[in-house]
Amino acid sequence: MLENLILSINIVLPLLLVMLAGCAASRARLCSETTITQMNNVCFRLFLPVLLMNNIRRADLAGAEGLSVLLYAMIGLVLLFIVLMALVPRVVKTDAQRGVVTQALFRSNYALFGMAVLASMYPGEELTLPSLMIPATVPVYNVLAVICLETFRGGSVSPAKLIKKIATNPLILGSLAGIVLMLLGNPLPAFLDEALLDLGGIATPLALFILGASFKLGALRGNGKLIGAVTLGKLIVVPLAMLLPAILVAGYRGQALASLLIAFGGPIAVSSFTMAQQMDGDADLAAELVVSTTIFSVFTLFVFIFVFKTLGLV
Repeated sequence: MLENLILSINIVLPLLLVMLAGCAASRARLCSETTITQMNNVCFRLFLPVLLMNNIRRADLAGAEGLSVLLYAMIGLVLLFIVLMALVPRVVKTDAQRGVVTQALFRSNYALFGMAVLASMYPGEELTLPSLMIPATVPVYNVLAVICLETFRGGSVSPAKLIKKIATNPLILGSLAGIVLMLLGNPLPAFLDEALLDLGGIATPLALFILGASFKLGALRGNGKLIGAVTLGKLIVVPLAMLLPAILVAGYRGQALASLLIAFGGPIAVSSFTMAQQMDGDADLAAELVVSTTIFSVFTLFVFIFVFKTLGLV
């Protein structure tokens, strides 16, 4: 048990320290908000797509454990969304907050935060399945987010705009490029292969650094009770509800279970704030929830990882 405790600490603590470094750099004014925004844009549009492409193109698809887990994640998100659309309006008073809370409870920061956690959990191993989770879940996250935010602001969903938004998502494009290269046998010359690996290697530490630099701890002062309830639901209730059937019924283990843990129990995606801002949601609440779930997910994921490792599940 002590060995699993130390291993869990070694997985989560480095991620926290990198985020704290970003937070410290921001507070020391080593990087401005404009710089942080620009770095985030480069990371999202270049480094993360390359990282996903690398993880997929270099892997043996036949060796990926339990690809049915992708279907489980997609169906699980839809079912979770349906339940939330029925329950959230009963407990949240305003439409502007209903859309934000619904999105917060089903949408995870899988690409930026999750891949970093999984890379720490399985150092040196191929992350085929965790990487394939991106093209499987990101379109679902986006579609459901647009539907719930439009619904609660009284608008209608435009299928054409929705398809364009998904089709031009850099993470989707990077994942699809990786799938194509993998199917072609990864026919890249050595110099290009090495350059892509170097570019992809920048993604994880930079994403965590940016995440820390983006924190505005003062935002947690408002909406205290609602933030606490949503954070508890997002980081504990939802993952327990979605992971218990995955363990007991579907029998998922290893990277499959770890990927589902992040997909359902990871912190809220930073982009949820941008979407709330653009679609008449409560943007302040969205920002507060991103900060709250990111901070507390460090501790909840530590507990989940420790328990799962002790039970021999991951």
